[in-house]
Amino acid sequence: MTKRYYISPIVGTGDEFDPFRPKVADYGVSWVGSIPSNLETGHPLFNWCLVLVNTANHGQLLSDGAIDALPEFPMDGKVGAINTATKNNMIAKMQARGIDTGFINSVDGYRDVIRAIGRSISPAFDENNFDIAE
Repeated sequence: MTKRYYISPIVGTGDEFDPFRPKVADYGVSWVGSIPSNLETGHPLFNWCLVLVNTANHGQLLSDGAIDALPEFPMDGKVGAINTATKNNMIAKMQARGIDTGFINSVDGYRDVIRAIGRSISPAFDENNFDIAE
C-alpha cells in the first residue's frame, strides 16, 4: 500500500443515498479528507477537498482527469528538489482550483505545500493529524 495526496472534486447530492464525498471515495480506496460545510445548509463550502489515499494501485485515480494527483514526494523533501515540470503541473492544478500558489517559491518543504492547501479550506488543518492507517 502507498499513500498519495490528491485534490478531489466533491460529488454527491447530500442526501442519505448520495452523501457529499470526495470523488476518490467512489473508487473503493482507503482515504481521509476534510469537507468543510456550511453550518446552515450542510453543503460543502468548496467544490474540492484535499485527500490522502492509501491503496496498492493508484492507477484508476491517476487516470481520472477530474482528480488532481499531487506529486509523489517525501513530506520533508525540499520543494526546490521537485522536478520543474512536476512542480509547474502541481501549481497549474492548484490555480485551476482557485488555490493561491504565491507561497510555493517561498516555502522550504513539501509539508508546507500540503499544509497551505489544507489550511486554504480549513484554518485548523494539521498535516500531522491527517493520516490513514496502512
